[in-house]
Amino acid sequence: MLDNQAKEFAHDLTDWWFRLYENFVHACINMEIPEAAIEPHLNKLLPLIEGFITTSPLGQFASRLRLLQQFHVYIEKVVVLYAPSVTMVGRIGRLLQSISLFYSQFTPIVEIRLSQLRSDVDKEVKSFVQMASWKDINVLALKASAQRTHHQLHKAFRKFRAILQEPTAPLLAQAIKPSPQCAVSTIPTRSSQLEREVPQLDRPTHSGGHLTKLQTALEVFDGLARGGIPSFYSHVKAIEDFCERISGTISQLQASVPPPDTQNKGSWFKALLVRKKRAFAELLKACHKAGLSPRPVLETVSNHSSRLWLFEHRAAIDSLSLPTIKMDAYLDSILVGLPKLQASLSSHSNDISTQDLTKMVNYAHSVLHHAFEFRRSLCNFIENWKGIERLIGTIDTIGPDCELAASGVAATRSLLEHHSILCYTISSVEEILDITSALSQVYEQWVPFDPETLGKMDRCQGVLREKREELSLVLNQRSEGGLMLLSSGAFPICVSHR
Repeated sequence: MLDNQAKEFAHDLTDWWFRLYENFVHACINMEIPEAAIEPHLNKLLPLIEGFITTSPLGQFASRLRLLQQFHVYIEKVVVLYAPSVTMVGRIGRLLQSISLFYSQFTPIVEIRLSQLRSDVDKEVKSFVQMASWKDINVLALKASAQRTHHQLHKAFRKFRAILQEPTAPLLAQAIKPSPQCAVSTIPTRSSQLEREVPQLDRPTHSGGHLTKLQTALEVFDGLARGGIPSFYSHVKAIEDFCERISGTISQLQASVPPPDTQNKGSWFKALLVRKKRAFAELLKACHKAGLSPRPVLETVSNHSSRLWLFEHRAAIDSLSLPTIKMDAYLDSILVGLPKLQASLSSHSNDISTQDLTKMVNYAHSVLHHAFEFRRSLCNFIENWKGIERLIGTIDTIGPDCELAASGVAATRSLLEHHSILCYTISSVEEILDITSALSQVYEQWVPFDPETLGKMDRCQGVLREKREELSLVLNQRSEGGLMLLSSGAFPICVSHR
């Protein structure tokens, strides 16, 4: 029963659906906003989107996040086909995706809080159901028991609805700590795939162009992979250990409480303050040693002060794994903590100097700048990597008995020639059939071809048309951006590299 109440409350978003549709979809399709006005429009739209999430009650938090994700998919797949401004549609889609991903980190906290509050109501309902008597033979007793049961259930439902309507804003103010289960140390320091020998390619001697030294290129690539990838993993592990030490020290200092048998708590708190000052000084030294800039560029600070800029550049990583989940958690922690750190400059404790705190804020800006730069490079790398995977998968479908005859411009030129020949052949056969039909109507007794020959010509014409359409489709893919591959004994293919 409580589950039904929770589902009804979570799905009660009808009014919000129309508001969001008007602000996202209707604005993209029916409003022609100039390029210069897109930025102010998005700055007005961002508080509305965040308010939709931050003002959500406990029982609707997950449903509102799903609604934003559904609008993001709808905008990127459907609305972009009809919108006059592709730039605005793309930015709104990225904004919705980033906001939904950012606030989804709070979903476990909201679910835990909701389950804790619901457990008390569950106990009340179960205990009352157990005490309720349904074995009375007396009709009046049964009626009184049913009325009493309905009254108690109504009270439980009202209490549960009040729990569902509790705000989530206090929970969203908490800092999210990255889960230790997502440690980058789970990445192997050396891939077993790199232990294989470089394959010897049996290429014909007449191969031209970039195929001439393909064996040498493969050996160079193997050397880079063997020397570069393991060292990259070792750097990642060192950064991971550094981050774990920082978060571990902060958690330890925050959880420090004086022992119950402490005689002089004043001295204990002074010692704790000394430990915190020493840890803060060591953190400043570590940031300086790591190469972080204590004086970031003004443009960087200005960008980080814009919440719109932060959300637009929090691009989704199209490869979910333990390291990327950990990276998202660290980035979101910075996005949550940086505004608080900046606000503390005007009202910080006297135990820390303004100069040191300003330096720490600047280090945080530098970390965030490098995080966004690496994130952008990683997204580009994943996109290129998936293009290579598509290329390899398509080449594997050609078959072992086929050889690569041409690629790139040469393959495209050859296909254009074949396409023009096909078009000429089809038009010629159509002209022959038209002339034959006209002569048959004029000279009824004269038939140049027997019915069997005409049937073969029709079937041949159908096959030629199918091949022309297939070639046209491949050529259209090439015009949209792709690598043309022409192999012996197989139909030509075009692999998109985007």
